[in-house]
Amino acid sequence: MTDRKALDEVRELIRRGRSREAVRRLRKSVSGTDDPEAWFLLSRAYYKIGAEENSRAFFILSEDSAVKALKSRPRETAYNDHLVSVSRRLGKLDSLSRRYRELLEKEEDPFYSDMLKKIAAIGIAAIPGPDKKRKKKSPLIRFVLNYFIMPSLVATGFFSLYSRRHRSFSAPLLLLSGAYVLYRIFSRPRSSSGKDW
Repeated sequence: MTDRKALDEVRELIRRGRSREAVRRLRKSVSGTDDPEAWFLLSRAYYKIGAEENSRAFFILSEDSAVKALKSRPRETAYNDHLVSVSRRLGKLDSLSRRYRELLEKEEDPFYSDMLKKIAAIGIAAIPGPDKKRKKKSPLIRFVLNYFIMPSLVATGFFSLYSRRHRSFSAPLLLLSGAYVLYRIFSRPRSSSGKDW
């Protein structure tokens, strides 16, 4: 099954989105072989199924197949790039970068240095940026709300508690103050910095 024609047929099945059929064909043939191309195609087929079904199990199978493909051709760029993609989906970029670092220390090969740079670039790109969808309030509105309206509501509410003449205002003013505090708590950004307070 690992002849060129059969592998080309499997490659075409994967390209057309018939990954399950490709897996069925390849699973029979790769069990007794070390053909890296067949293992790589099996890994790609598992990856496509995992991406379609959002299934971690298929990504793990894809990773295992990619590692077996790399046993015969450890410096094949396409195989290594695919393993990086699979590791990213599994959240294992850190362990893969350790593996490349160990190989780099053993062999001093610039290929492994390049792979580490790719992993670092992917890691940096994965860091979420600031949320641009959220509209910032005008600084003037925030100043008026935080330093004028809110303190005046609280002060008037407490003043009306001690003045018999204005006691009827205390409950609505304190209720408004409490509602404003709750609004500020639940509308704040979900970051640990608290800069928008």
